[in-house]
Amino acid sequence: MQDHSPLAENQGTQSAREKNIQPDQVQRLKFCRTHGRVESPGRRREVSVGHERKTWRVAALIDRAGQACYLLVKNQSPRVSVAVGIYEAHLRSARKPPNTRRNIITECAYLYTWAEARQIDLDARLLTGTGLNVPEIRGFLHWLLNVHQTKSGTALSAATVGNIAQSCFKLTMFAFEQFGAVQNRAEDRAATHALIRASQRAAWSGALPPQQEALMAPDLTDKEMDTIEAFLNPEMRVDVPAEIAVRDYLMWRLTSKLGLRIGEVLALRLQDCPDGPRTPLKIVRVESRGRSYVDPRTPYAPRPKTRSRDLNPWEDLLLPGLLATYQMAHRRRPVSSMRPSAEAWRVDHEFLILSHSSGAPLSVSGAQRIARQIAEHTGVAFHWHLGRHAYFNRAYASIAGQPNYPALRDVLQYKGGWRNPNSLFLYTRRIVHDQAMGYLDAHQTALNRHLEGL
Repeated sequence: MQDHSPLAENQGTQSAREKNIQPDQVQRLKFCRTHGRVESPGRRREVSVGHERKTWRVAALIDRAGQACYLLVKNQSPRVSVAVGIYEAHLRSARKPPNTRRNIITECAYLYTWAEARQIDLDARLLTGTGLNVPEIRGFLHWLLNVHQTKSGTALSAATVGNIAQSCFKLTMFAFEQFGAVQNRAEDRAATHALIRASQRAAWSGALPPQQEALMAPDLTDKEMDTIEAFLNPEMRVDVPAEIAVRDYLMWRLTSKLGLRIGEVLALRLQDCPDGPRTPLKIVRVESRGRSYVDPRTPYAPRPKTRSRDLNPWEDLLLPGLLATYQMAHRRRPVSSMRPSAEAWRVDHEFLILSHSSGAPLSVSGAQRIARQIAEHTGVAFHWHLGRHAYFNRAYASIAGQPNYPALRDVLQYKGGWRNPNSLFLYTRRIVHDQAMGYLDAHQTALNRHLEGL
């Protein structure tokens, strides 16, 4: 007996659409694990979720325009969540960045896994605007907090559970507003929608534990920065080719001496670099790069998260020379010929930072490998964002207490690319902490001297 339900028809339509995917798109289809790592289709792994297996995964597809789109796919099945697909299309039309969309869909996979284990057809509910009732929401959050474990066997942090709950709340509210039928007069519907949204928000947030507020920005000590500087100095680093040594050192100076995010470093193009004295280094958001902009690293392309801005590379005296040296002497494609032509060295893209094993733009995972190498060789628990924190911790310390502090703080906010001035509170707390620790150190030193004199 054939199933003529709307859900079956949706699945049949989806299967028909899959048959029409172009071969080159199928070849470029990659799969993500829960935390966004790339996996080839032939090496898919299931992730343990408490006593259950995660039954949904995120699939990334490149559309005809070269842009990333994300689907929620049932493991070992052609079944695709239609509701999440519609929601992802909405996020794309709202110009949400690819990484943000991928993270949201990844977080919604937890809800689908939980629902399927309890024989709840979540897609059917969302497509009729039904969603979850309050006991079900509490049950899902209890499962996240008390049943689910990460791959390493630890529980999810309160912040992670909060992010998952926020994404799932937004998905269910989108489905209600898109597909739900409110049996009210037209003039009363807005008030009814607002009431339902408020009650749902209370249900999603009411069962969550309080999140610990980030007290202050992490930092690198002066000694740790000197250790990393000594390790990455191209003149002292003889264990790797010169082009890799210069590239890694350039990345370090851009993050620690100019405060760039690693995504901003990897997204730099040649036209963003200074081409002479008194010309800036430009940080340009992807949305401002035009419709013709294409990044071959899509769907995992790095994206500047902060505002577009111009920065002064001469703030670090070594940086302009490093940029010029890397572009002129080291930014080239590897070739096997003993006497290569100039054309053989040519790189066929506009991005500054290369993977010198292929000549392609350096990927985010490639940058993370470099950070792990730095940590292993220096003994410093290093990741790239620590360089940015180290820069802004020191920059904020230099303006604290100055007569023109408000203006200097605005400059610092611009340099960091933050929309909200409250983003600087992390660095304010760091200064307060360091000043308090300095006072405690002085007090402890005086006490020790007193004790020695007894």
